[in-house]
Amino acid sequence: MRAITAVSLAAFVACAGNRPPAEHVTASDPRVAAVERALVPAFLIRGAPIDDLSLPARMAHYHVPAVSVAVVDHGALVWAKAYGVSEVGGAPATTETLFQAGSISKPVAAMVALRLVETGVLALDDDVDRKLRSWHIPASELRKATPITLRRLLSHTAGLNVHGFPGYAVGTPVPTVVQVLDGAPPANTAAIHVEVQPGTEHRYSGGGYTVMQQLVIDATGRPFPEVADALVLAPLGMTHSGYLEPLPADRASRAATGTYKSGQRVAGRWHVYPELAAAGLWTTPSDLARVIIELQTGHRVLSAPTTATMLTPVMQDYGLGLRIAGTGEGRRFEHGGDDAGFQAFLVGSVAGGRGAVVMTNSENGGTIAREIVRAIAREYAWPGYPQGEIREVIAVAPDHLARYEGVFDGGNLSLGIARKDARLEAFSVGDPGDRVTLFPTSETAFFAIDEPFELEFVFDHDAVTGMRIGKGPGAIELRRRR
Repeated sequence: MRAITAVSLAAFVACAGNRPPAEHVTASDPRVAAVERALVPAFLIRGAPIDDLSLPARMAHYHVPAVSVAVVDHGALVWAKAYGVSEVGGAPATTETLFQAGSISKPVAAMVALRLVETGVLALDDDVDRKLRSWHIPASELRKATPITLRRLLSHTAGLNVHGFPGYAVGTPVPTVVQVLDGAPPANTAAIHVEVQPGTEHRYSGGGYTVMQQLVIDATGRPFPEVADALVLAPLGMTHSGYLEPLPADRASRAATGTYKSGQRVAGRWHVYPELAAAGLWTTPSDLARVIIELQTGHRVLSAPTTATMLTPVMQDYGLGLRIAGTGEGRRFEHGGDDAGFQAFLVGSVAGGRGAVVMTNSENGGTIAREIVRAIAREYAWPGYPQGEIREVIAVAPDHLARYEGVFDGGNLSLGIARKDARLEAFSVGDPGDRVTLFPTSETAFFAIDEPFELEFVFDHDAVTGMRIGKGPGAIELRRRR
């Protein structure tokens, strides 16, 4: 590898030795039991029976083998606790059990890139292609007048394709980063290229973060895991964390096994992700709590001005590596994570030192993770954090349901709507077998429960022409394909 340019190896070692003190963590606080007793679903249907909402009951409901939780209060990690087993029939999970972070890899990777900006190795608003050496962004008329910058890569406004990555089964060929970028065998995703003019649209792109990963490698001359550990993970004391693909044997023995929605374990226990910056972080909730604290009060890795830049939306509600939501005292940063067999959720307040991380070894885990976070928000009185809503469901005539059916496209998302009995179901076009039931609150507005989201159909006279998922600046617009 080439020698690192603007940051010496000695500086890397110095950073790695700058570890913060350990926090006092307890799971005996009575507030822990209050969270465990009653989780908070996103929606409840008025008049419908209420299920047992205790944490063990919800784990059974969603078929989630393990849940691991860390809570931040007043800028400190105040408790951490694990529930269930690292795999079905296996040993109990502990707070040191490792989970794949999925897309929560992105905000941590963004901190790596921003640290390099602070040291002068990278620049936020320069054309990144000038720094790339091993690979270059394919030429396009779309980017002639508007360069692809690091700020745009980190905020998903670079106009690049490939929303996410499925990973590679253990024991199968794994591509290099350049092969992923080129879409060359054995890569299982398309080549990265510009789809829309940079800076004109928020388009979530794991492909963009893989470009950033290669940018870090080319600019420093060192492997991405080494740079990440030296500049972010070690200084924050994230001793259980690493961008480690494949996972070394000593850490594999402490890792949870991924579980599909069906309850079947992932063959080989997990998938391998060479797209490290986008999806390849192994970690624990307690380690990720240190990221929350750093962004709130730490400045061990990033200066206050750079942290403020990271937490400022660039377009819609997305900053540099994180979604920004809420207003006033309720302003917060957050990100979900989803790898094969794993789901997680991270949230922290911009001010006030509040936050939580929940990690699971199940593809059903994202919903329970958010239910746990709502229960934490309730117990710790987080200002402005959404709590469960009771919804009135109306009846829609069965012969009217046909007008909603179809495929809807927007950005990198394709969503299908189909009828089943007297209800509508929504599904990802790429995974039509995984469906959620939709409940109507009006002729145009619907919501789901177990995969909580809201959508509103857009009509032109009596014909459905599109839909809007979510509300506010983060809403996603989709147009009907057929």
